Amino acid sequence: MLTFLFTSFILCSRELRNLHVSEGADGDCFASACSFDKAQTILRNGDIVIFEDQKISVTSYPSPISDLLHTATFMNVTLLSKDDNTIFDGRFMAGESLFDVKSAARFTWLKIKGFTFTNFEKPVMMRIISETPWPLIIFKDCTFKENKQDIFNLKGGTFQFDNCVFKQNLHRPIKAVTEAIVDIADCTFEHSESMFFFDCDISIKNSRFVECFGGRGGSLYLSKVTLNVDGCKFIRNKAKNNGGAIYIRESIEDYQCEIRRSAFVDNSAGVNGTAIYGYWADVIIRDNCFSDEESKAIFEFKSQNKKSGNEFKSKCTSLLTYEPKTDDFDPVRANPDYDIDIDVGTNSWIEL
Repeated sequence: MLTFLFTSFILCSRELRNLHVSEGADGDCFASACSFDKAQTILRNGDIVIFEDQKISVTSYPSPISDLLHTATFMNVTLLSKDDNTIFDGRFMAGESLFDVKSAARFTWLKIKGFTFTNFEKPVMMRIISETPWPLIIFKDCTFKENKQDIFNLKGGTFQFDNCVFKQNLHRPIKAVTEAIVDIADCTFEHSESMFFFDCDISIKNSRFVECFGGRGGSLYLSKVTLNVDGCKFIRNKAKNNGGAIYIRESIEDYQCEIRRSAFVDNSAGVNGTAIYGYWADVIIRDNCFSDEESKAIFEFKSQNKKSGNEFKSKCTSLLTYEPKTDDFDPVRANPDYDIDIDVGTNSWIEL
């Protein structure tokens, strides 16, 4: 019996595979690079896909590359840029987005590492249905620059951004609504419009926002959210109206919002709250530093914030000393033997 079980394990188990892809290539995907179409047809659970191209010009949707990305979201695949230098250029892209994410009835994931996305006039990623929180989408060590439309337009879903850079973007890096879960760590946002979150769970750690802008909230616009901001730097951000760095509304105590160990330096607002503007929002604000006096930095309208340990009219030297990049929490690993037939149900949640 043991011999039979061991033999069955050997037959059923598979080695991890590295597939090499390049636009228009005609190899076998292993000894030499193959096309996006071929890679999609042979893609297996747990594969690692390595992009050989230095630049991929995206011209249409759907397309071979969008089909490959869509398939990969349901197969626990890791996408790697060779030498971290593959650029997706969306300057001439027609269609709605580079790719869209569909809901999965079970836990699946896609990890995208080391790519640059630039010149997009349509979203890089869209998700328009919030049936389940899956798949989990992870962007790691990616750069998003000089894009002219909201980069991520999301409804529901679970997303993680580790050590990514967003700079010189005309519109929002991330717009997320309706039960989306977004985890941001060690990221930089520069010269880009503020992010927008409604009815979401948001965690932002050890990240910095420099010279971002918005109508309400120079860096973050938040409504009905659960929020955790920890160890972040907000520098010279500007809101046309309220909330030079953060605008938060209708997030009462039950939502459990907290802003801590963060520095707010030289932010400005056209009306009120150079750092934080709260409208009907109950937020724990503790151990932060503000360059302005309290009456200017924090404006509270029908809010009952709990404030403690904050420093005002300061240069914030200690909190501006950036923390070293943290060890990223990685909830997934490539595993070809993952049981892809497990059905966790449309209303099931797996806590990461």
